[in-house]
Formats: sequence, C-alpha cells, structure tokens
Amino acid sequence: MPVGQPAATLKLGVATIYQELDLVEDLTVAASIFLAHERRRGPLLDRDHMFKESAALLARLGHEQISPRMKIGQLRPAAQQIVSIARALSHDVRLLIMDEPSAVLDEGEVDVMFDVIRRLTGEGVGVVYISHRLDEIRRIGSRVTVLADGRTTATGIPATTPTNELVTLMVGRKVEQLFPERPTESGEVLLEARGLRSLPMVRGVSLEVRAGEIVGLGGLVGSGRTEVLRLIAGVDPMDQGEVAIDGQRLPPHNPRRAIDAGLGLAPEDRKSQALVLDWSLAKNVSLATLKRFGRPAVRRQSAEGGAGQVAGH
Repeated sequence: MPVGQPAATLKLGVATIYQELDLVEDLTVAASIFLAHERRRGPLLDRDHMFKESAALLARLGHEQISPRMKIGQLRPAAQQIVSIARALSHDVRLLIMDEPSAVLDEGEVDVMFDVIRRLTGEGVGVVYISHRLDEIRRIGSRVTVLADGRTTATGIPATTPTNELVTLMVGRKVEQLFPERPTESGEVLLEARGLRSLPMVRGVSLEVRAGEIVGLGGLVGSGRTEVLRLIAGVDPMDQGEVAIDGQRLPPHNPRRAIDAGLGLAPEDRKSQALVLDWSLAKNVSLATLKRFGRPAVRRQSAEGGAGQVAGH
C-alpha cells in the first residue's frame, strides 16, 4: 500500500472517516460527498446525478432529512459526521477506517451507524473501528487490538473480553477501581441561570453550579443543550431569563462581560467557533483576554508567549 499518498490509497478501496471533520463549509452536501471525484456529463458537472446519488447514500445511512442541497456550514456536527460517512461510501470501499466516529453522535445515530457497519461487513467490507468507548467496541467489534504509548500490547483478542482486562492492557497495570468515589462536598454558588428562554430551542431552563462541583448537561442532538450554554456565555440573545456569576447579574448577549466575570466556553465545534487555526498557540490562548497584554498597536508578544506556556503545552 502506498505510504503518504491518500488519493492512491483511496483508489485501492481504503477510505478513512476522521475524528476531526474535514468538510468545506461553503460547499453543498452533494458537492462535499463527491469532492475530487465529481460526476460529469462530458466536460460539465452532472449536479442532478450527484444530488440523486447523495440522497440515496444519506437514505442508506438513515438520514433522509439531510438535504443534498444544504450547505455544510448549516449542519450541526453530528449531521456533518454523517456526510463524512456518506462521502466514504461514495467510493468503492473495501476497507473503511473509522476514527472515533461516534464522538458527536447521539445514541440513536450510533445505532444507525452500527446498522450501516453491519451491512457493509455483511457485503465483505472490512472495518477498522477506533474508539476509547469500550461498550461500543463490545457491541460492534469482532476482534480487538489494544495500543498503549504507540505500541501494540494485544491483538486478535475477542471483542467480548471483559472491560477490566482491556483496561489493564491499556494502562499496563491492574486497576482496582474504574470509577473511584469522589468527595461530594461543594462550596458557594458560582453560577445561577434562571428561566432561560430562547425559542424555539430553549423553553425555560434553570440551573446552578457551585464551587468545586461538576454539573452535567445531557440531551440528544437538537435537545437545546448547546443553545443553553451559548445563552449562559452571552453568545446568543435570549428572550427571557437571567445569568449571574457570584450573585452579580450579567447583561444578556454580552460575551465580553461574561469573560470578564470569569466565565469560559469551550464550544461544540472547536475548529470553527473557538480556534484560529493559522495562528500560534500563544495567540489563540490570549485571544479572549487581549487587553491583559497592552494596547493593540504595542501588543506584548513576550507576554502572550508566557500565556501559551501557562496553558501547559
């Protein structure tokens, strides 16, 4: 197999679905699926053919609701992952490599994906499924290879191998407690969100977070969990409700005031909503707190570099 030549590898029938989505936001779903192997009618692009084939691939994946004519930038990360899978299937796939494909999928979408994988393997397609979610490996896998520090510690073992044995192979020692008890004491209320409302997704959400506490916010894709966090961080306007830090109410739809109050947001899509990929680590780390480093015209680059080192990487 050619090394360092993904196009040649793809021609051999080996397709990869990456954990980091590699789609072009300004293209349509159909154009993304057939990027670099477009259907043509003579010298012209056969867009109708690509739309029809894309619709058939998405239906095969159980996602008929995704329109081939939509722009990638209009889709949530979970839907973009489905488009990535459809793009891989648009080739004559003999081996499909899936790197953490369920990272942005809810349970129902994972079930649909597993159905597709079973159908492909039933047709003779080989699948390499990379995941740290051992329950998924047990559900979909046939054989397991365990890696630790870049080396193979076990290969060819049954996917039904007990979890504690797999963990031992991964960490190199026996783990007595997979989920040890943690102290439950918590301090004063740091964050209060009361009656958040932003139609149609958020219809009255209240929560509080105390010092030393981890609060989980769960829900399926489309449940409004992301929208709630964006309201708390002041990114989106709200129809009703209030957010307070240390008892001090924050003005709505004002991310600068939220940051100044000590509130940080790690968004769902890091690449498009949180990072400037062409910038250095130091510039990205300091981006939300530029006023700490002097006036824009005389920005202290040495101070920004120190901020990158404080990040610990």
